[in-house]
Amino acid sequence: MNKTSKNWQHALIAVAFMAAAGCGGGGGGSADPVVTPPPAPGPTPPPTDGIDRGGVAVGPIDGFGSVIVNGVRFDTSEAVFTINGGAGSQTDLDVGQVVVVRGSIDDDGLSGTAATVEYEDAVKGPIDIGSLDRVSGTFRVLDQPIRVTTTTIFDDSIQPASLDGLSEGDVVEVSGLPDADGFIRATRIEDSMASVFEVTGFVSNLDAGTLTFTIGDLTVDYSSAQLDNFPGGAPVNGDLVEAKGSSFTIEGVFLATRVEKEDGLDDDNLGEDGDDVEIEGYVTGFRSSSDFDLLGIRVITNAATVYERGTPDQVQLNVRLEAEGDLQADGSVLADKIQFKPEGRLEAAAVVEAVNVIGGTFTVLGIAVLTDVSTSFEDKLLEQQTFGLRDLRIGDWVDVRGFEDEQGGFVAQQVERDEAEDEVELRGTAESVTAPTFSILGVSIVTNAATEFEGTSENPISAQMFFDAAEGAIVEVDGAWDGAVLTADQASLED
Repeated sequence: MNKTSKNWQHALIAVAFMAAAGCGGGGGGSADPVVTPPPAPGPTPPPTDGIDRGGVAVGPIDGFGSVIVNGVRFDTSEAVFTINGGAGSQTDLDVGQVVVVRGSIDDDGLSGTAATVEYEDAVKGPIDIGSLDRVSGTFRVLDQPIRVTTTTIFDDSIQPASLDGLSEGDVVEVSGLPDADGFIRATRIEDSMASVFEVTGFVSNLDAGTLTFTIGDLTVDYSSAQLDNFPGGAPVNGDLVEAKGSSFTIEGVFLATRVEKEDGLDDDNLGEDGDDVEIEGYVTGFRSSSDFDLLGIRVITNAATVYERGTPDQVQLNVRLEAEGDLQADGSVLADKIQFKPEGRLEAAAVVEAVNVIGGTFTVLGIAVLTDVSTSFEDKLLEQQTFGLRDLRIGDWVDVRGFEDEQGGFVAQQVERDEAEDEVELRGTAESVTAPTFSILGVSIVTNAATEFEGTSENPISAQMFFDAAEGAIVEVDGAWDGAVLTADQASLED
């Protein structure tokens, strides 16, 4: 990992946890991979009374009706909301935004009470010219690298709701999770009308003569900036700061109008010894499969740790996980459960054909889609903030993204209700490939002379080339569904 990547990894982790500072307990572990693991601390016996037990949850919002994070539904009736450093409310939040919820988590692990809910965007500003790469799914904002994943949510302000809806120079607000390579893996991207841009990171290359420093690859000119909270009156190398401004020099230097020193991980505390902690993020530091960092917080496991959707040997750098456990005296988290959060490759956009609330499923294209407490729901049609499976109706148009479980079922990670489109869409692994037909998740797909075929680089290819490569490949199909067969207008090999 290069110096810039490490700088940004730590900065983003600090942004995620800035709001939790000053509440007793120990700090997080280093995000840098090391070879020799330190000795694991002994476990703290969990309290038996769940009512008075403190708790913190960090991760993207899955839904509302209160606030749902990491499958926990937090009662927010008495909560204080902080949005980008200012007072706010629940209506200011959206699904996919990464928040820190502090309060208590009940013994069932499914409900809790929030005392505070705090959101801080990762970066806000224009997409750098020359940085938008739709093939790799990356771009930069204020010289900070962003990666789009299969679970990135695009706000309705971006049309189409994908990288194709973005252009260089567009001002966007990005919420996301840091990975081990220095990228922000975007969980939600919104078009922004903001005229003041924001970037947070660690000061380096400070030049007191020119009054400049760098944050990652961005040079900041603070000569005309209001400086806040600096003990010595001015920034020094290593300070975690938030820089705000609206303009750049012709050389691309960011002209800050305000620079504020922020509390970093050294001053940050998750909670008190024995508190419940639930963290979702990418593995940013790795010593062993039983001792690693998630969002910069050290996570340890033992023989009692339960693994879902994966095994201990699959814990590696940049794997997305949710860790649930108890805060230890040294600030680490002893995980009771590790749940893998796969970057799903399945997608379906179609009309809801059936809903089974008790069974936790709904049907599209004849596929029974499974939902669970981790499935996020968003209503882009009626814009109801409180929206879930019980609000779905037969005839609703939904865009569903998820992954295939061990039984070959479609597990939904995200469900969005939206306006109906002209064609249905299905993406997944192509099976039973025999020109001119194949199947995805058991759905029969037929092609004909009018079907357009594309390769992985979105280049036109022949039907023969498509069918030669399709078996076992990820394929996206757009077309017409008659209730039994999907007739493809376009079939594309996906990278």
